[in-house]
Amino acid sequence: MRRRELLGTLPAATAALAGCSVPGLGRRTDWSVSVGSELPAPLVLADGAVFAASGATAHRLATDSGETEWRRGLDARVLKAVAAADGRLYLGRVDGVALALDRESGDRVWRERPSVESPAVGLDAGDGVLYAGLADGVVLARDAATGEELWRTDVGADLDEGPVSGGDAVYVGDREGRLYAVDAATGEERWTFDASGGLLVRPTAVEGTVYQGSDAGVLHAVDAATGEERWRHAAAEDGSVSVAVDGDTAYLATVAGSLQALSLDARTVQWRFEEYSGAAAPPAVDPDAVYVGGNTGLNAVSKDSGDRRWKVDAGDAWHQTPRLGEERVYTGDTEGTVYAIGRS
Repeated sequence: MRRRELLGTLPAATAALAGCSVPGLGRRTDWSVSVGSELPAPLVLADGAVFAASGATAHRLATDSGETEWRRGLDARVLKAVAAADGRLYLGRVDGVALALDRESGDRVWRERPSVESPAVGLDAGDGVLYAGLADGVVLARDAATGEELWRTDVGADLDEGPVSGGDAVYVGDREGRLYAVDAATGEERWTFDASGGLLVRPTAVEGTVYQGSDAGVLHAVDAATGEERWRHAAAEDGSVSVAVDGDTAYLATVAGSLQALSLDARTVQWRFEEYSGAAAPPAVDPDAVYVGGNTGLNAVSKDSGDRRWKVDAGDAWHQTPRLGEERVYTGDTEGTVYAIGRS
């Protein structure tokens, strides 16, 4: 693909460094590149490229080298609101404006401003619809191809994370501890569930169950159709719990520093890994390992035993959910650097 500079006044990303040693257990990165001074939004892995939103700039990086293929000025900062579908990269800015960029070229497809100016805290895209959550409690749906607003609803409390779509419903949790299900077609409320604490991480919807961690250290399993609680698991004394579900196992990451493999059938903990701290995002899972970030780097943990397979130690916090490519793990730190690390 031809490299493009879409806005000449933008500062260029620092050139990718190949085979960088990272202090710790000797694990090396395949490459790393600085894209700015911050990287609060999760990375997107698609089309043989890594997409990163740092501050008010979006970047497309080559997965094999970290080379910048294009970068685009966004006119305002992006916090956590990034999603991808149908050849487009969607971004939500701190002023609530939503944008769609063509992933191949970086050209803007559409730009829409909501009637309420509030930071976008999360996006999810599916079946031709883009769902957005705003910090002041508004959840809205847009036509993903045009940006036209389809519906909006106000849950009545501040949001820290955006919604997740699952079938014919959209699920979102607020800071006061209520989990909501709204109709994906109309935005009408279906049910609410009162959790054990504030909901600062996204829910996960899998096969008729919504899994939601609270800042009281509890994971709730809620019936997706009715909102009734099926069971709960105390993963920590306090602090948020995030979750990734793979088959009949849920992998829980706590801010306190406990990665747990929880059997969904028996609801028993199969193993714990507690040699990290500060994970705020769900782990990533492949057939062999679970990957979890923290305050000082990234850990790869055996899926079967919970033993550490390798670690990349760094001076800055790696709080994102890692993205898994065929050969590499991609993640970013809080200081604006994107890393590619060999999986094997």
